[in-house]
Order: sequence, then C-alpha cells, then structure tokens
Amino acid sequence: MEATNFNFTLLRELADRISAGRAAQRTTRESTHSEFNVFRALGLVGYELPTSRFLSYLLNPKGDHDCDGTFLHAFLETLCEDEPQPAGNREEASRRLERVKDLLDNHSCKVHREYRTKGGRSIDIVLEFPDFRIGIENKIEAGDQPNQVHDYSDFLGASGLILYLTKFGSESETAGDKPYVQLSYQNHIRAWLDRCLKKMGDAPRVFENLRQFRDSIDEFLNPNCDAVMTNFSEFIIKEPEILRHQFDIV
Repeated sequence: MEATNFNFTLLRELADRISAGRAAQRTTRESTHSEFNVFRALGLVGYELPTSRFLSYLLNPKGDHDCDGTFLHAFLETLCEDEPQPAGNREEASRRLERVKDLLDNHSCKVHREYRTKGGRSIDIVLEFPDFRIGIENKIEAGDQPNQVHDYSDFLGASGLILYLTKFGSESETAGDKPYVQLSYQNHIRAWLDRCLKKMGDAPRVFENLRQFRDSIDEFLNPNCDAVMTNFSEFIIKEPEILRHQFDIV
C-alpha cells in the first residue's frame, strides 16, 4: 500500500488554524475575562427551575430590574417576527399567535411562576394580560407528563396560547390536536436576548448579566463546542477535499 498525492499543505493549514484559534482564545480570555460566568459558577446552567425563574424575572415589567417592559416587549417582538412554529391544531395556533401583535404595547401584564391549573399541575410561566394569557412550558431536559400540553392548552382556552419551549424547537408528544407553538432556545430565546442586549448597551451591569445568561444557554445547547472547533468546521466546509480519499492503493 502506497500513499500518494496527499495534500499536506491543506493539512498544515488546518493545524495552523487550530493552533492560532486556541492561542487567540487564550488571549481573549486573559484580556476580557470572558470565561467569568455567574450562572456557571452557581451550577445553574441547563437546569429548568432556575432558568424559568430568571426568564420570568426578565419578562416581568414590574420586576426590580428597573427596565420596565423592555424585555417583555422584546419577547413579544420575537414571537411576532422570528417565526415560531404553530403546532397541534396549527390553524388555531396561528390565529392565537396573531393576537400577540395586539399585546406589543400593552405592559399591563402580570407574570406568574408555577401557575396552578386544574388537577394540581403548574405551567412554568404565565404572562397574564387583561384579555389574553401566554403560557410558557420550559423543557430543557425533562419529558412531558401524560397529556400535559393538551391539558394546559385546554386550561388556557381560546384566550390563551401555550409556548412549548425546548432546546431546538421539538414537538410536544402530549398536545394531541390542541393548539400550541414550538419555541426554541437555539433560535427564539437567543434572538430575544440579542434584542435585549441591543437595548441595554448603555446599562453595563444589565448588559453583562444578559450576556452571561446567553452564554450559559450556548453552553447547554453545545456543551462540546467552542469557537476553535467552529472555525475548524468552517474551514472543512470551505475545503472539502481534505475529507476526500487522497490515497492511491497499489
């Protein structure tokens, strides 16, 4: 067996990029302390209960974050503009999702955590407007309980909407034909936090906490991924021949 025609130039370029990427990471960490993260330090990354607690804190226009309805408005904008997926009874889910547009300038909202329903269950977060309720069921790791989303949608009725929030926008297995909307951390919560960060550019303390929360979400979405490997992937996509067989068998 003889190996010929192997493109060592590409291989060396790949190794150089990985080495340079790791060196750049070290320099960035040392100069900006970018690895500092309160959510990681407290062991809160990827846990549903503390994540729901922080989400509800941000969404509350009467919260002690002193940002009024800024975060709530940005969340409603995300629901209107970033195309969450209607599911179950899709036609009815789409109709209810349209109603969110009427709430954009309505900050008369009460935010509830562990909102009790019939049968002793609790919806993780409920945004209660005068004539409409939005329930958020947060599913980072846990699965559905029997008939859970079906019952929650039934409980909220025609003047309510369940958002089924998962890492990547999964479908609920317990909704049946009830209307609900699929929401993801990967697309919608990150888009929402990006909106919030843009609005908080002149409030460094708030901005930094939001950034750390967004980074903690990235950690549980991609626990084994870092910027160097992202650079590596982009290089492979650009130079696919490095993955092709480049050996002549004689």
